[in-house]
Amino acid sequence: MQRSLFVKAVLVAVTFAILMLPLSMIRGIVAERAARQQAVVQDIAASSFGRQVFAGLVLSTILLIVMSSAASHEFRPKEALVSGILLAILAVGVFVIGLKLQIGIWPGQR
Repeated sequence: MQRSLFVKAVLVAVTFAILMLPLSMIRGIVAERAARQQAVVQDIAASSFGRQVFAGLVLSTILLIVMSSAASHEFRPKEALVSGILLAILAVGVFVIGLKLQIGIWPGQR
């Protein structure tokens, strides 16, 4: 019985070692491909778009409201601007202060 248990333990150890060999080879490939993906993303961003500048939450929200309102034949610039400012304040309050999301508030911030 002792010998049978020893043989089973050795067989389990050998099977484990055999199964770990491909796993270690896959880890290297996964790490290599992840690094390559990062390099390709940076290369595409640099060649296609150049430096990206974010407009910021406040400016984007105000411009979105004003430009959307301008599509209407009942466009009133002052009302659109006030609505944009109030919505921008609300957005900053909810997303940046309330939810603590890492969003740039002003142009150029990340």
